[in-house]
Amino acid sequence: MSPMQLKILTFNTWGGKTLNKERWPLIGKGMGALEPDLVGLQEIFQKDQAVELQKMAGIAEMAFADRESGLVTL
Repeated sequence: MSPMQLKILTFNTWGGKTLNKERWPLIGKGMGALEPDLVGLQEIFQKDQAVELQKMAGIAEMAFADRESGLVTL
């Protein structure tokens, strides 16, 4: 039996309290292209931003901590 591999991607979106619309599609496409099994994102303070990235990357599940932490797990 071969060992299982798990691809983990972590990324700081540099989101702050505002969204950089120019970087957003690049982040989403990059996540989709890398096909990670687990994604940890920092500096996402609004759930709709997390949902948008989730859809762009084609990732099925998401856990959004809260607005104050800015942490998202996909």
